[in-house]
Amino acid sequence: GAPTQCASLVVAEEGFLFALGAGGDGRKIAWCDQRNITQWTADATNQAGDYDLATVGTLQCGKAVAGGVLAFTDVDVWQAGYIGTPLVYGFTRMGSGCGVISKGAVSARDSIAAWMGRGGFWLFDGQSVQPLDCDVQDYVFGDMNADQVSKVSAVHLADFGEVWWFYPSAASVECDHYVAWAYRESARQQRNVWTIGALSRLSGSGRGVYPTPLMVDAAGYLYEHETGVAYGGDEPFIESGPIELGLGDVQAEVQRLVPDERADGEVTATFYGRLWPNGPESTLGPITLASPTDLLFQAREIRVRFTGAANASWRIGTMRLDLVAGDPL
Repeated sequence: GAPTQCASLVVAEEGFLFALGAGGDGRKIAWCDQRNITQWTADATNQAGDYDLATVGTLQCGKAVAGGVLAFTDVDVWQAGYIGTPLVYGFTRMGSGCGVISKGAVSARDSIAAWMGRGGFWLFDGQSVQPLDCDVQDYVFGDMNADQVSKVSAVHLADFGEVWWFYPSAASVECDHYVAWAYRESARQQRNVWTIGALSRLSGSGRGVYPTPLMVDAAGYLYEHETGVAYGGDEPFIESGPIELGLGDVQAEVQRLVPDERADGEVTATFYGRLWPNGPESTLGPITLASPTDLLFQAREIRVRFTGAANASWRIGTMRLDLVAGDPL
């Protein structure tokens, strides 16, 4: 008796199985009787039911959160809240113009949900839907294969307070890049920090009951993450965005770098500088770090890459650059 051709299934905390896009109808949500997946026809003796959303969107996926079920279309987001008989569930549109980009692009925990939309990121904070400010938004959506966005997949790494989205870059038909949002604030880390990178993973899962997070690639290999230091010969690195004095109207003279790493000698620094926004870029390094590391060069726009030794466990904290105003414009 269950509906067929559903877009997605989700279990509500009250024990109802929701079928989104029931019967192939992109606006219809059906649910079974409470804890009875064989009863889908509503009558006076059960709590089964269905509801047609007043939306121009098409249902994609759903997530159970504290207080109800979030139903995502490609246009808007709805919340289903349990109200008991006779209607059983009430439906409220929580946001419009904030639809999800793919069925796998939502991460939810407790009363919070975050997802990738078409051209931006969104957050449900338990009360309302808000845009999620992203420093690398133009980079991500400017280099995405628009024909393959249905493959975008979100992974929540709760141990680190991060949500990762894997997506296909413009040069790939499979997910080969990621953008990660660090939402947790600590004494050494700001809240809402974004990171980008290249990594071939189709999807994954947080640690859960397993020792480590698990992720899978296009070849079908299942990887244990956040364990060991075998990088396959690659050298992992972290790179800053552009650093300027003011609006770049004067050159910055870099005099010194004070490193903050767990073990000296495992990290090198490479500096990239340019005088004009679209001008040629000069390179200095890689430089083996000491405490402090003396430097002397000028540029209006500077970025720095820290590269860790292969097959070693390394970590950096807050690196400090001594900058003074250099030559004027």
